[in-house]
Amino acid sequence: LATVINEVNLSPEELTVVAGNLALSPESAVELLSNLAVPPDTVAELAETLELSEEQTALAVAKAEENAAEGAGSTQELTTTTPTPTVAATAAVTTAVVSATPTLAETPAATPTFTPTPGATPLPPTSTATPFVPAPTATPFVPAPSATPTATPTATPTATPSTTPSATPSATPSATPTAVILSVVNSSPTLLESATTFTVTNGSLLLGSNITYTWGYGDGTGEILSGSGVTVTQVYTYRGVGSYTATVTATNGISQVAASTQVTVVDRALVGFAVVNSGPTVLGSATAFTATILDGSNVSYVWEFGDGTTGSGANASRTYAAVGGYTATVTATNGVSQVAASTRVTVTNQPPVANAGADQSGLVSQLLTLEGGSSSDPDGHLPLTYRWTQSGGLSVSLSAAGALSTTTFMAPSTPTVLTFRLAVTDSQGLAGSLDTVAITVTDVPIAGLTATQSGMAVLGQSMRFTATADMGSNVAYLWDFGDGRGTASGPTAVYTYSA
Repeated sequence: LATVINEVNLSPEELTVVAGNLALSPESAVELLSNLAVPPDTVAELAETLELSEEQTALAVAKAEENAAEGAGSTQELTTTTPTPTVAATAAVTTAVVSATPTLAETPAATPTFTPTPGATPLPPTSTATPFVPAPTATPFVPAPSATPTATPTATPTATPSTTPSATPSATPSATPTAVILSVVNSSPTLLESATTFTVTNGSLLLGSNITYTWGYGDGTGEILSGSGVTVTQVYTYRGVGSYTATVTATNGISQVAASTQVTVVDRALVGFAVVNSGPTVLGSATAFTATILDGSNVSYVWEFGDGTTGSGANASRTYAAVGGYTATVTATNGVSQVAASTRVTVTNQPPVANAGADQSGLVSQLLTLEGGSSSDPDGHLPLTYRWTQSGGLSVSLSAAGALSTTTFMAPSTPTVLTFRLAVTDSQGLAGSLDTVAITVTDVPIAGLTATQSGMAVLGQSMRFTATADMGSNVAYLWDFGDGRGTASGPTAVYTYSA
């Protein structure tokens, strides 16, 4: 893998991307870094990306410096030799020839031969997927003299050649391995219930093929899709506000890499906020409030009803304790905005209507009744409270002057006109206007009147007369004795006829 990376000649930034997408054991990571043709400080940066410990980082840097020093010494030795090296290629490592052209002052008497001895055998990286490395079909890349050579000549030429040696590998690789470098970005912040677009860039050492993309959206859902080309897009709609880490894993026949991106899903802003109420409201009844919104997500509502009380929810209700006008305000809030709206509430209470009944008449010494049961309240604030008072006529005693709609009293023994007033109060404590009723008390009609005498009338002798009535009150009797001369009063009379 180090040989492949060295051939591509990636920038430090590209190397960082590659390192971040590799799954290597610490030992394999140290071996990889020590064989990269990069400065020691770049090795240290890549070791940090691969999350190596300080000891592992120091080991990788030390090996890189050691290989760099060996490469410099090998370069110096090669400037004095003229052999045509024979390079053996293997399936796991592509060996290159140093491209430095030494300037030699004389031609050697004999052409020495030497066999390069590798200074270090690079180990393949350890990962979750074992890449297939076919033999390259193209001529291997010849690195700059700064690369660490791995061959040491076994013989020193006795003369300086007058021409530039040209080294050609004795074996030609038949294939170049394919690897995928993956990055993913997204279109967030995204409004809730809107789609987030993910864009996967398949940057490459060589472009990957037959790729399967496995998605994990960070909310417990995922899917597997196939794709090809440098750029692949995918859309997904999250169901909740929040921050999600979406991960895409690209897999083909020889490699597997993953990349992640942070997605932010936010609420939709509140638009078209309004509030209404069910007033005017009768005192004692609930006023219903309704808040509406044209658009917005995850909305919470807080109500202030204007009487010192509060509520919550899009729909709320309040029963006000007193008549009057109130301004109710509701505030709607979500994760990105806050709006408020107000509505005016009118609470009313109409007074009850007292009804003392029609005027009536009664007889003396009779039990009479006052009836106010026809009183009413237009708002339905029942039960009503009643209060009877006498306002005229001979004083009587009421059996239930207050609270009840009906009261009774005993009429006076003499005819008279009595007046009474009725006051009613509703269940909310509001009193209505008074109503008055008059009762005329009269005598009991006379019925069954008879008159009797004590015996036969005798001239010159007195006689007793008696009058009786079966019915009647306050009866006055007036006697006429039929002789044109005498009268008397009272239920009994004594009279003497003179002729």
